[in-house]
Amino acid sequence: MKHFRHKLRPLYYLCLPLLLPKWLLWRCDQFLEKHAIGARVGELFNKLTQPLRALWAFVNAWAESRNWKKLLIASPVVIGIFVGFTVYYINANKNRGQALDGYYAGALEAMNEGDYKQADFLFPKLINHPSYQDDDQMNFQAMLAAKANSNTTRFEALKSRLLGERDYEPAKRWLAENAIKRGRLPRDEVIELITMARTMVESSQQVNDDGYWTKILAQLLLSMKDATGAISVLTEEEELKPEAWLLLAEAYQTAGDIEKAKRELRALVADLDKKDPNNEKYLREKVESLATLAGLGLDLAENKALLERALAAVQLKRQLAVDQGLYNNWSGVIRMRLFSLLLRMSDSELRIEAFEHLEKVIQAKNPAYGVGGSLNGVVDSSSGYSLLTGQIREVLVRSGGSAPHLAMALDAWKGGNAKKAQMHLKLAHAIHPNASVAARYAATSSAGSSDPNKLDLNLFRGDNRSTYQRSLDLLKLVAEVDPEQSVAIAFDRCYLYSQRKNWNEIIDVIEPNLANFEGKELVQAYDWLARANTKLGQEDRAEEFQHARQQAARKLRE
Repeated sequence: MKHFRHKLRPLYYLCLPLLLPKWLLWRCDQFLEKHAIGARVGELFNKLTQPLRALWAFVNAWAESRNWKKLLIASPVVIGIFVGFTVYYINANKNRGQALDGYYAGALEAMNEGDYKQADFLFPKLINHPSYQDDDQMNFQAMLAAKANSNTTRFEALKSRLLGERDYEPAKRWLAENAIKRGRLPRDEVIELITMARTMVESSQQVNDDGYWTKILAQLLLSMKDATGAISVLTEEEELKPEAWLLLAEAYQTAGDIEKAKRELRALVADLDKKDPNNEKYLREKVESLATLAGLGLDLAENKALLERALAAVQLKRQLAVDQGLYNNWSGVIRMRLFSLLLRMSDSELRIEAFEHLEKVIQAKNPAYGVGGSLNGVVDSSSGYSLLTGQIREVLVRSGGSAPHLAMALDAWKGGNAKKAQMHLKLAHAIHPNASVAARYAATSSAGSSDPNKLDLNLFRGDNRSTYQRSLDLLKLVAEVDPEQSVAIAFDRCYLYSQRKNWNEIIDVIEPNLANFEGKELVQAYDWLARANTKLGQEDRAEEFQHARQQAARKLRE
């Protein structure tokens, strides 16, 4: 630089700023040396770095003592071990994911098979795993499994997660619909659901939910006998869907305002005639409206016309449907309504027409269970449409058919004439085999309608056998006439025994005859045994039969 200073002065001044840091360090060093600060800073630095120097000494000593040549030779082995453990770790975690997927598939399969205990065992392996804990659908299935398995603690925890943290609407819908379906609920539970439904109604004003939560809220209020509240909720809507409109008529009926109920039903039917003249979308609403109107009116002829119109709509739809089961059911219910209505009109020609409707119910592929109650009403003087023995005989002579013979059989059975009852039951069965099915339904319906906690009037009529005992007698009579009904009758007897909590009788009926059951009947047999043993406190036996039921159900599906 001195050379530059004397020979190339411009270049010297140009490079001078580059020497500024070096000059500053030199001046700083002079200052520290002059004031003895440098030594102190050095001492402090040595103390702070002493652990690092000790560590470095250890590493240095270790490195100097290693045989690096041998380590170099062994390095492929070390690298191979490292790679092997890496591959193992990746596969282990991959298999763990597959195992979790397997748990989910197994839990869903158990749910489908009705093995809720197994499902409730598998779902907890998933609900707190990071991969699944935010899966609302999985948590929902786990909640259903816990509910079915009576695992109240887990059910409440999952319900709280889905309703609170996740705000999962399908879970809310299920809770509300399940509560409505169950019917009688604790007041606190219904109030909680009503609060939830009100919140959903308010929030649904921002999003078009097609009036779903308005309908649910009205149904919950009606379950609390709060017809006024239901009416208020429904009338606030600008336009009601047919199902909610039907609910409004029900609310007016519950409130005792029959005229408004009829007005809404007529308006609904007129609207559906315009909106859906071919009954493609709202058949159920139209049929229910017509049937309800028929039940509210005092004019029997008008009621007959309304029911016939409902029947015609169902029959037309039934002819076009691939699956006719639902429409057969509806037809059966309407025909039974017509049966009782026509008998109330006290006309011999209409009585024949009434029995023609009942005949068609009996001869259906799967007779409606209500046919048993209809038959009982013919011989029960308190039913409002009962007939005298002579009137039943007149129908039998003029029209024939299995229905009048069944009515005569029940009339004789009620009068204690078993021989005559058997004769008419045989004739009815000869005309159509479903007659024995209808007689079974009559037996279980009769016993099911009697209250075990009340005195049986049969005992005061000089009859030593109660309605319950006489129903068992009728089942025995049906078994004699139609032995093919023996398995179904065994289950009917189980139902009657369960009404009187005679659990040991159920075991005596089913267990010795397990070899006679197969398919669906075997599943049902195991179910009765599991239920009876549970009621008797025999948990081990109940669990054994429950497992057998699941195995039988799985085999049936396969």
